[in-house]
Amino acid sequence: MSRWRLPSLVLAALAAFVGCSRVPAAPNVVLVVIDTLRADHVGCYGYAQAATPRLDALAARGTRFAAARATSSWTLPSVASILTGRSAVEHGAERVGVALGQGHVTLAETLAAAGYETAAFSANVVLVTPEVGIAQGFDRFDVLEIPPPADGSAPVGHIATRAATADLVTDAVLAWVKGRRDPSRPYFVYVHYFDPHASYAPPRAYAERFGVAADDPLVGPEQNLLVRGKPPAEPVLATLRKLYDAEIAFTDHEVGRLLDGLGVERDGAPASVVVVTADHGEEFGDHGGMEHGKTLFDEVLRVPLLIAGSGLPPGRVVEAPVSLVSILPTLTELAGVPPAAGGPGPSLVPVLRGGEAPAGVVFATLTPPIAKHRSAAVEGTAKVILDRGFKALLFDVARDPGERTPIHDARLERLQRAIGAHNQAGYKARAAAPPEKQTIDADRRERLRHLGYVE
Repeated sequence: MSRWRLPSLVLAALAAFVGCSRVPAAPNVVLVVIDTLRADHVGCYGYAQAATPRLDALAARGTRFAAARATSSWTLPSVASILTGRSAVEHGAERVGVALGQGHVTLAETLAAAGYETAAFSANVVLVTPEVGIAQGFDRFDVLEIPPPADGSAPVGHIATRAATADLVTDAVLAWVKGRRDPSRPYFVYVHYFDPHASYAPPRAYAERFGVAADDPLVGPEQNLLVRGKPPAEPVLATLRKLYDAEIAFTDHEVGRLLDGLGVERDGAPASVVVVTADHGEEFGDHGGMEHGKTLFDEVLRVPLLIAGSGLPPGRVVEAPVSLVSILPTLTELAGVPPAAGGPGPSLVPVLRGGEAPAGVVFATLTPPIAKHRSAAVEGTAKVILDRGFKALLFDVARDPGERTPIHDARLERLQRAIGAHNQAGYKARAAAPPEKQTIDADRRERLRHLGYVE
């Protein structure tokens, strides 16, 4: 696939800053996004039923951000924010049928201009693809699919969208690394696993490990009717949670196999930086709904963020709120590469090296009419959510982590004003680099429908 290019002046500036002599010493960069992984279903985030030893080990080897939040509660705006360092309001890729505009400079473009080999491997076959504009700067962008059932039977789980399972994603990444033409160059690889996304259809051994029989009807097509809309009865909901946890356990195993194959945790291996996060979480009746993309409560907004790398101290836990927009400036700084002019912030490198977390407000947005919420802002333990009627709810997430009881104090108005200023600045920036329209064919629309993004 051909790579979109940065403006020539930006390329020249980056090349002059980095210099050829610095590139060989730059670390390899591995960015893993696990679709639909809520933080509180991971062991190192306190979930007793978790089977996530590799994510837990990565947290122990680096820094775990306890209060990281995505910029939205569904894939497209969140991933676009991760790869551009811009809020969803600013980049505008926040509706089905819209793509990230080429006026934005991505993480891949910045690293490619500094001499990195860049590749992406995505199992999200509808929302993490070149068609949505996020392939800018990648030498290679593989969307990994599996064929439909050969016998014509009803599709099960991710087969309905033809999304590759985690083992196939890991295989593809390791094959690419092994076959690289110029191993002397550092690489940046973006890996997007899809398995925890509904419908939940984990491998048989993992389902049984969590107490769900392989022939349980909920592993079949009827599950789709139960993850849309209102939560089902508790026994059914409990089984769905087990299937979700089994998908997470399977993905954790594959993340471990990926890191082992890349050798990033081996003593004496080339310098590397590993980031593992998620694009959003998942609701299981927490606030009367299922799945994601309709609210900004923490079950869909709070995600794991683990960062480990050469020369970074182990075992740190950061309690302060941070946004996934900080991933881009953090990785460019660790790679010794300047972000694009006027780039986002703040970088988390000072935190990774033992300093204090940056102060500030973390923002998230959704776009009505389907969404029930419009905006959210978090500062310290205070979180404000604006619903689609602009009614504001304030929660203290330290005292009320389930966001059950709204309160009222001076923080409410302050965070409302912060949301207004954030949105105003974002819309102004969007006018200079607007999103682009995307054509959706019948096949793509059917996949979006299966995932619940269109009717």
